[in-house]
Order: sequence, then structure tokens, then C-alpha cells
Amino acid sequence: MDIFTMSLLNTDQKNRVTEFYYRIQNAIPRPLRLPLVLITVYVAVAVLLSFMSLVGIGGQKHGLTDAVSAVSQGIQNGAYKPADQPGLCPEHYPFGMPEYRGATKQGGAFLCRYGFASYFSYGHKAPLWTAEVVSYDGAKIGKQDSQKEYEPDKQVAAEHYTSKRDLLNTEYFERGQMAAEINYSYDYWGRKETALVTNTAPQARLLNRQGWQLLENQVYLWAQDQNKHPDGLLVYSGPLYLGKVRILPDKTPIPSHFYKVVMDRKTGGSTAIVVPNEELPIYGSDGHRLSEEEKKNPKITDKRLHLGMYTVSVRQVEGWSGINFNPVFSPAMAATEATKNVWLPE
Repeated sequence: MDIFTMSLLNTDQKNRVTEFYYRIQNAIPRPLRLPLVLITVYVAVAVLLSFMSLVGIGGQKHGLTDAVSAVSQGIQNGAYKPADQPGLCPEHYPFGMPEYRGATKQGGAFLCRYGFASYFSYGHKAPLWTAEVVSYDGAKIGKQDSQKEYEPDKQVAAEHYTSKRDLLNTEYFERGQMAAEINYSYDYWGRKETALVTNTAPQARLLNRQGWQLLENQVYLWAQDQNKHPDGLLVYSGPLYLGKVRILPDKTPIPSHFYKVVMDRKTGGSTAIVVPNEELPIYGSDGHRLSEEEKKNPKITDKRLHLGMYTVSVRQVEGWSGINFNPVFSPAMAATEATKNVWLPE
């Protein structure tokens, strides 16, 4: 109770309030007082974020159920889930958790997030796969600011991160997100978790800010087509290390390529896109290759990649990465992984 409120009470009322306060204080053992205060503050913040999520303050509007779910999941993930227990977060990989052949050799952590799951390799200092379900959300693309700073991860020791100094010294590479921020434009917890260092790998700056971002946007827009993908899309993303791999001074290998495997959750129909870790040619809607000036022109909004240049079979990505993305596929569905399936339009 504040001083102003106390001043409005008469002496008898003040005495009763003071007595009540000390009675509560004495009823709570001293070692428990600080934890209870912290829990109260944490719950108050959770309620505030839930309210913000419900009414749309801060650009994150959901229904009541989504708001409560986001907060409850966020509280659970405040300390996150155990990093050493594979098989968590089945909602993020409905066709089975991806299996990486080198998991036991390299060492790493299975990370379970609110919005996605991943396997972070200590040897590569990067997530070798991330799995997330991208569904219709009304195409609410929020303002996409470039990520200025990534946050440390409570589950993974800092010794396993790529050195920020070494990345800056290259003047060419920066941290590129695997699970895409655009998929959580109006989702506080989702955006927060895409900004963890363990969701990144060294990516060419011009790829990260142009071609890779265009690919992320395109996958998000595919998921907004309820007629074609009523149950949404399952998206796997990660780095590839093909040929002679360059190494940063802190022993981080630099990916040669990046992939996205995109699957329809209802039919299992899929496509895979693999891009080199370098600047990609960008085109306008008329097929004209954009100049450097045109790329920076905000009036040219329909910038795109020619995805046919980068489309391969899912089976090919599995061979390059050593990852079985869908271990519980039926034989009929698994057969579709062997074809170069260009079922998604550009």
C-alpha cells in the first residue's frame, strides 16, 4: 500500500493495516520471502504480456486462447526444456524427429522451443536442423527490422557459440537465422527465440539480407494459402558443409550452402531448396535481373529468387546433410522424397 493511500486512512485503520501486514510477514519464513516476491513479479509480467498479446499492444495480437498458450509456453521455456533429451516437442516434427547420423560423434543439444525445435551441434557451432510448423495467421507480416544483436542461450555454454569478433573480422559473414523471424511476426515468444545465437549459422551478409530473406518470405506466404495447405507447412532449415570447408579462427566451420525442406503437413508433398552461401541473383516479377540500385529501391516490392535454379529432391538434401528428416514416413510418402518435386510455385 502506498503512502498516499495510507494518508487517507484514520489512525485505527492504519493500525489494522499495519497489523495485517506484519501478520502476513511473520507467517512467511524469511528464506521464502524473496522467492515469493520474484514469483509474484514473474506472474505479473506474464499477465501483462498476455494482455498485450490479446489486445495487440506491441504488434502482437492473438485471441485469448493463443495469448494464454503463448504465455504458459513462454513460462515453461523461461528455463527451457532439457537439452539432452531427444524426442521432445513432437508438435514441431509431425513426421518424426529428424535423425542425424553424426549426432553421437559430434556432440550437441536437442533444443525444444515454443515455436520450433532444433539440433545444435557443438562441433559445427550451429543448428544442423530446425523444425517448425508454419500455418495461416492472416498473413500478418510485421515490420521486419534487421537483427542487431543475438542473445545467449541458457541451454548451451558460450564456448559452443561462434565468436562474434571472428565474424566481424571477416567483414563478409554474419549470423543468419535458421528458424525465420517472419514466421513469428506477431508472436513475442517466437521472435524472442529466433534471436538466440543457437538459431544461427555463419551466413554471407548479402545472402542473409537479400536472398535468404526472400526465401523466408516466400515460404511464409506459401503457408498462408489455406486452399493448398489447409494444415500448414512443415519447414526444416539448416546449413550444409560440402567440399572444402573454410574455418574461422575459433574453429567454426563456415557452411557452403543452406537448405530449406518444405512439406505439406496433410499430404507429405515436399520440395527442397538449396542455396550457396553467397550473394544470389535477384529478379523482379517480370523476370528482369535487378541491378544493385534496383535491389535497394523500396518501390520495387516484388523482388524474388528463381527457385527453380535451387530446387533439388529431399533425398538429395538427406544425402548431403546426413539427416533423415521424416523417419516415420510410410513407404509411399517416402518415395516422393526421391524426386525433384517442384510443386510450389515461384
